[in-house]
Amino acid sequence: MTPGAQGLILSGRFARREIAFLRDWPLGEVKAGDLLAIWAAGAYGMSQASNYNARCRPAEVMVEGRSAQLIRRRETQKDLLRTDVLGG
Repeated sequence: MTPGAQGLILSGRFARREIAFLRDWPLGEVKAGDLLAIWAAGAYGMSQASNYNARCRPAEVMVEGRSAQLIRRRETQKDLLRTDVLGG
């Protein structure tokens, strides 16, 4: 890390502090709307994703070189509830 740079801990919304994607990682200024690619996301990736805590699964993007393409859209609340039978 560059002297004076701040490291960060990046974890998912359900992770405990000791389970992190990045730890003490030197990252420049980050602001709302910025995108961050994480190569190995464990249970946050589609292969292990679930609707734990009634959360929608994320979109997936395939990256090749400088090109990126959406290959699976983000789930919506409607998607999450599509199999529920409410009110008979």
